[in-house]
Amino acid sequence: MPSPTPSNHINHIRRVDSPEDLLAVADLIETAFELKGDPEGQAVIRQMRRIARQRTPATIRALRGSSEGFVWIEEGEIVGNLTLMHFHKSSKPRTLIANVAVAPAYQGLGIATALTDYVMRYLQNKPDSEIWLQVRSDNAQAIHIYSKYGFKFEHAIAQWRYSSISNAFLGRLAALSPSRLCSRRRIADWHQQSAWLNANYPKNTRWYQNVNFSAFSPWAWLNPANWIELPNLQHVAYRPEGHLAGVLTWQQTATHADQVWLALPQGANEDESAEILLRYLIEQLKPQRDLALEYPAGRATQGIQNAGFVLGRNLDWMRLEKLQP
Repeated sequence: MPSPTPSNHINHIRRVDSPEDLLAVADLIETAFELKGDPEGQAVIRQMRRIARQRTPATIRALRGSSEGFVWIEEGEIVGNLTLMHFHKSSKPRTLIANVAVAPAYQGLGIATALTDYVMRYLQNKPDSEIWLQVRSDNAQAIHIYSKYGFKFEHAIAQWRYSSISNAFLGRLAALSPSRLCSRRRIADWHQQSAWLNANYPKNTRWYQNVNFSAFSPWAWLNPANWIELPNLQHVAYRPEGHLAGVLTWQQTATHADQVWLALPQGANEDESAEILLRYLIEQLKPQRDLALEYPAGRATQGIQNAGFVLGRNLDWMRLEKLQP
C-alpha cells in the first residue's frame, strides 16, 4: 500500500463531528470542485448545507453507519475531506468513497493521498464490505493513485443535464417529427426494454441509483409496494418502421431534477433513437423541471446533445478487488 504523505498525517486527520464541520465541508467541496456555476452541483451543495443545519453532534455520531467523514486540518481550518457512504440495501454491504476534496491552495501536497491511505486502513475493519468509488474519467492522477490501492475500472458513465433554457435551442433544430414515431410503451415491449436497461445500467452499481427497475414492468401494479412510485413513471417507445428501437422512462422525483432512463441497444442508430425519444419527452410531455440522464460514456453522445442536453462530466466506476494489509 502506498506510504501516506505528509508523514505526520495523524496529527491532521480527524472525524467530522459537528454541524460546523459539515458546513465547512460543503464550502470546501463547492470550491475544490468548482461548482458555483454548476446548477446540479449547487443543488447538491444546498442539500448538504440544509442537512448540516439539521444535525447535532449526537446525530452525526449516530448516523455513522450510513455516512461518515474524515477531514484534514491545517492551522485550524478544514482543507481536505473524504466521505464514506455505506449502503446496506442488499445482502452484500457496500461502501462508497466520495467527495475526496482538497482546497486549491493545498492541492499537490499529498493531502488527498494521505486521507485515502488513512481511510483504506480504517476500512480493514470492514472486510465484508465491497469498496467502490467514482472518479472523473479525465483525472489521470487520481485514477493512478486509486489503481495502486487495488481499485479496478468497472465501467464509465456520462452525466447529462437538461434545463428549460434549452427549449429555445430545440426550437431551432431540424424537425424529426418524433410524435409520429413515438407512442406509449406496450406490454410486449417490456422483455426487450428490461434487457436493454440491464445492459446500460449494470447491476453491480445500480445500488447507488435511486431506481427499482422492477417498478418499470407493466405488471408492477400487482405489487402494492410499487403503488407510490407508479404515478411518477411514464414510458415512451420509439418504433421506426414498426419495430421497437428503444424505450424512454421519465421518472418524476422529489429531488432537484427528474430522472430519465434510456433503454437502447448499442449500434449505428443509437444517436438517432436517443435524440427522437428525448425530444419527444421535452416537446410532447413538456416536463416542468430539470432533467438528469446517466448513460454509458461515449454512447449516443451526438443524439443526446442534439436533444438539448449538456454533458456535466464523465465518471469512472472503480471497485477494490481486495483490501491490502
